[in-house]
Amino acid sequence: MDSYEVRLYFSPNDDCYVAQIVEFVGCAVDGPTPEIALSRLQAAKDDWIALVQKSGHAVPPPRYPRPRTVPSDAEELVTAP
Repeated sequence: MDSYEVRLYFSPNDDCYVAQIVEFVGCAVDGPTPEIALSRLQAAKDDWIALVQKSGHAVPPPRYPRPRTVPSDAEELVTAP
């Protein structure tokens, strides 16, 4: 989900998997499998963003910045013993 924090867990009380985007208050879904819950979360995320923008509010930024990636042609990092 881009670089937003996603929580996925099994709820024994509801007998399903729950997926939520932490930064988006109330953006949570459930599903019988982790894959279905995450798929439903993508649709819920799109709906949540559209609703927030329509109401004139700003979409919150990701809680943590996206990790930096190392270029594929970078030299290997070597640590001394």
